[in-house]
Amino acid sequence: AAVMVKNIAEGLASLAPGEAAVLRATGSELEGRLNKLGEEVAKLGKSGSGVDFILQHDALSWFFHDAGLSVMGVLQEEADEPPSAAALGALVKKMKAGKKRCIVVTEPQFPERVARSLARDAGAGLASGPANPPAGYYEKVMASNVAALTKVLRDGAK
Repeated sequence: AAVMVKNIAEGLASLAPGEAAVLRATGSELEGRLNKLGEEVAKLGKSGSGVDFILQHDALSWFFHDAGLSVMGVLQEEADEPPSAAALGALVKKMKAGKKRCIVVTEPQFPERVARSLARDAGAGLASGPANPPAGYYEKVMASNVAALTKVLRDGAK
């Protein structure tokens, strides 16, 4: 996100030279905050060795990879195809057989029903977010996610 902000600010500055200084300064400020947040994400893996995560699909794998957190599985291999009953059964079995706690991470654009059932059947936690986030939501929620994951990893809460 920080790289995107920098590129967007530079692109806008080149299109609006009269506003370039303000655009670059605003972009630089947000870029700095996002880079700091990225550093916090990178710290998560140090305390996350006792948790496995199940992702709605692999679009969030970058976050977990950057955080050094373990992804046990993916609920939907294809975003537009729900998982089969056999795939869900195999995932529940894998989660129950694992030695770590599990958290199922959903995304707001997908129905939560299947993920909620998976979490319930496997005794796992569940995490999600809203479908239409307001401006500034990404930074606020990423900071909140880091804080929540830090607490879960530190305290062992489900």
